[in-house]
Amino acid sequence: MNVLEAHALELGYERRTVVSVPHLAIEAGAFLVIVGPNGSGKSTLLRGLARALRPKTGAVLLDGKAIARLRPREIARRLALLPQAPIAPPDITVEELVWRGRHPHLGFFGLAKPADRDAVEWAISATDLGPLRGRPVGQLSGGERQRVWIAMALAQQPGVLLLDEPTTYLDIGHQLEVLSLLERLNREHGLTLLLVLQDLNQAARFARRLIVMQQGHIVADGPPADILTADLLRDVFGVEGEVVRRDGQPPLVHALRPAPRSDHPR
Repeated sequence: MNVLEAHALELGYERRTVVSVPHLAIEAGAFLVIVGPNGSGKSTLLRGLARALRPKTGAVLLDGKAIARLRPREIARRLALLPQAPIAPPDITVEELVWRGRHPHLGFFGLAKPADRDAVEWAISATDLGPLRGRPVGQLSGGERQRVWIAMALAQQPGVLLLDEPTTYLDIGHQLEVLSLLERLNREHGLTLLLVLQDLNQAARFARRLIVMQQGHIVADGPPADILTADLLRDVFGVEGEVVRRDGQPPLVHALRPAPRSDHPR
């Protein structure tokens, strides 16, 4: 079953079209990563799929229904979007920020029910934030803060989670911590994940499906081992390199040097 679909989708800003996608279907339980050069339309596509950006033409379907016709609260109960580098008041505590994820579910006057408390406790537990629940978010490390944002999104209890470069500004240890957490949530709880990442090796390591974008178009879509090639590195990313394939392991990308300028896509 597809949880997200795009048909004849064009996205952009003012008169400029940035993304053009004839068709895209994302199945329930997917772990999908979007990669591509800077300016290729990755973040724009993510925002369009989440209804954070109104399409110029075309439609996005969420669980088979046109997302444009759904109420914001109804969307928030099914789908959560984490933008790049979200900002929270520095004095807000971890638990308070996680509780913000329950807003789409709260009834009249914002009164919490037992199910809301259970959802918050589960989100805190799933992200291993119990010891930090009373700490101000402003006192946490970058990796800890990212876990809090993920916990807030989980408290929404969405079926689909979209994350725009969730490892930006994190060191390699915290990057792997965040991605491993997402992998566990996908594997153990069936959460559908759609991420934008810059690092091709991390994308190949964690994604089961990879989408490669170039100049606003999807130019490759499939398992990382099938679509990552030296030709793709040269034609899309403008680098000469090699892709090492290992039995039972994700492919390993070695970007060696810039490709000759004449090889760059026009």
